[in-house]
Order: sequence, then structure tokens, then C-alpha cells
Amino acid sequence: MEPRRESQASSQISIPVHKHRRRKRKSLSKTSTAGSDARPRSSAAGTLFQGKKFEWFRGQLLGRGAMGSVWMATDRYTGQKMAVKEVMLDRTDEGEKRAPLCVEREVSLYRKLNHPNIVAFFGTESIGETMYIFLEYMPGGSLNRLLSQRGAFEEQEIANYSRQVLEALHYLHTRKPSILHRDVKTANILLDHDGVVKLADFGCSKRASGNAVHTLRGSVQWMAPEVINQQPYGCKADIWSFGCVLIEMLTTRPPWGHFETNVAAMIHVATSKEPPRVPERASPELRALVSCCTRIPPKERPSARQLMQHAFIESWETPALIT
Repeated sequence: MEPRRESQASSQISIPVHKHRRRKRKSLSKTSTAGSDARPRSSAAGTLFQGKKFEWFRGQLLGRGAMGSVWMATDRYTGQKMAVKEVMLDRTDEGEKRAPLCVEREVSLYRKLNHPNIVAFFGTESIGETMYIFLEYMPGGSLNRLLSQRGAFEEQEIANYSRQVLEALHYLHTRKPSILHRDVKTANILLDHDGVVKLADFGCSKRASGNAVHTLRGSVQWMAPEVINQQPYGCKADIWSFGCVLIEMLTTRPPWGHFETNVAAMIHVATSKEPPRVPERASPELRALVSCCTRIPPKERPSARQLMQHAFIESWETPALIT
């Protein structure tokens, strides 16, 4: 079997800040287009799953979502670690097995993405009633988990992580047509042991041209006002969410975390004429960065590329990589 690229679990260690660098991708098995009827079987190494393209041992549970659960997995032959998302297949009226439409869209997007700050997609495999989606394993876990373990980040860390997230957003927003992530938050920014962060979870993402999207998707406390108000929106909605991520990294909480319910937060964001508050302890440069990301009119927010040239980002030695 062809070796696969190694790469979302938690880490208890303190992650140092490192300079960003591009990494070469390893050759991986292609997506399986035909399902396998082989059933998982137990062995001394754990539960073995055998498909037509992938054979792996399932490890610890990494997380659960609306569409399925994510497990750590080890390739049977190479020992490579992967994150495997398990999704139950639906049956059509004709009796055929199909993944839910939102999962098909997510996989379709993943196939077209290739960037050092986006979690890599390795392929899919169907076994029985389940579809398995193979993704890069990020041993440092999410920035959200790191915040809960260590507390708020220092500004140098914020600059380092921010530049990498902006590089990922710039890549997405400059595809033809543009790709909107629509769920940018620290829980969807994953970390390896070298200080490299990668954007993950494209379940809410969508291709869009201009400001043609009206659907309400994402996590309420990171949503831009135009999204909550169901107005036409585009890439600048991701920029608002990025501004909320900056506040998360500063405070360990999203900007509207003090509201008791999501409905209360939605009403506030939809009607407020004021942007989120930035802690007084933040430097003037960081306060200015948050401020320009959370301007109420979307057209007044900078692009991801413009934000990479902001004084706060450039004040720290984290070299840019614009692709």
C-alpha cells in the first residue's frame, strides 16, 4: 500500500511560537470510489478496518459532531496517524447507499484544496453502512483546547497564529469561485507540534461568487451581522469571524460569550451598531486589527491579504507566504 501523509488530538504541552514554513505533501492513496463490504475485526492492535484503499486500526475518539464522530487511526502498514471521520450512509428510494448531501459537498470541497494551512484530505472509503473520510491528524489539538489549558495567548503567539489563518483564508477567498469557510473559530483551527496551525472543518463551507449567499450557516457567536440578518454576504463574513477569533485568543472567550443563549447573542449582533469590545490590555496595534475586522459594513473590512500587511502582523517576525 502506498504510504500516506502523517499528520486532531489534544496536547498537554505548551506550544512555542515558530516561524511559518511550507511543507511538502507526501503521496497518498486516492479516494475509493467503490464501497467495501468488509467488516471491522478486532486484533491485538485494536479494531482493524479493511477497505479497498485503506486499512487502519481505529484509536481514540477525537470528537463528535452533528454528522458523525472523528477517531484517531493508524495505517496498518505504514503506522501513519490519521483523523478518520465516520458518517452513516443514507439509502435512496432505489436502495442505493449515499452520504448526506452536506457531507458530499464537504468532500467535494476538500478534494480541491491544497494549502499548508488547511488540513489535508486523503480520501474516502465506504464499508457497510458507513463512509470514512480520511484527514490529516493534528497532534496539538485545537486552539480552543489550548486556550482552555493555558489561558489567553501572548501577542506574539496571536500574531503567529493569525498570519497562518489569514494565509488559509486568502487561499480560500481567491479560488474561482471563492470559497467561504463560514465557521472560522478557534475550535476549527488545529495545531501541530511545530507551531503550525491549519484551518479545518469545511462542513459549513460554500463556493460563492460575489455577495450571493443568504443562508444562515456557522456558529452564532462568530457570525457577522449580515449573516444573522440573512442579507447577501461574501468573504468579508469570514473576516468578521476572524476578528472574533482574535478576541478569543485575547480573552479565551468569543466576543458574545457573556450572553446566556444563542438567541440573545443573535439579537444583539443583528441589531447592535457597535463592534465587539476589545480588552484594554491589548496593544494599540492589536486593538486596531480587531477593529478593522469587525466593522459593521462588510465593505469596510479589509481582505485577508490586506490584513497580512497590517502593522500588528508585521510587527512580529513571522514571514508571510501568500499563495
